[in-house]
Amino acid sequence: MKKYKLTKESKEVFGNKVYRIQAIKDFTCINGREVKKSYLGGWVQSEDNLSQDGLCWLFDEAVGMENSKRTENSIGSGNSQQSGNSRQSGNSKLSSGYCFAYKQKNWNITEIDMGDGGICLVEDYKEEKENLSGKTVSVFIDGKEYEAVIK
Repeated sequence: MKKYKLTKESKEVFGNKVYRIQAIKDFTCINGREVKKSYLGGWVQSEDNLSQDGLCWLFDEAVGMENSKRTENSIGSGNSQQSGNSRQSGNSKLSSGYCFAYKQKNWNITEIDMGDGGICLVEDYKEEKENLSGKTVSVFIDGKEYEAVIK
């Protein structure tokens, strides 16, 4: 049995149209907050973002969009946002911030400074080495400059 429906109330979040959810049955979430039938919850882009199973729920202005998935007993509240390919499950709680990615524990993730205040997360990053073969460089030995060609 479904536990919520999408209402006609919508808004745009980062270019994604999201819809307010409304409970169609009573249940209690893992944080003790009760959800009563007809209660208005947070926002989703589609039913793919919030499972109809378990006790998962979005309270307040929390948003689930894009390819994100919230399942089992996971809850979102406050102004938290879940997007991208992120997954929240189990008894997880997100009350602020942005959950935008999914990472398996065994992935090798490197943070690369983008120079604009942002960071790019890259799986299995291998830094490319510039090929210096044939380039001329200046070398200083005992204060004297020499030119050398790299082989």
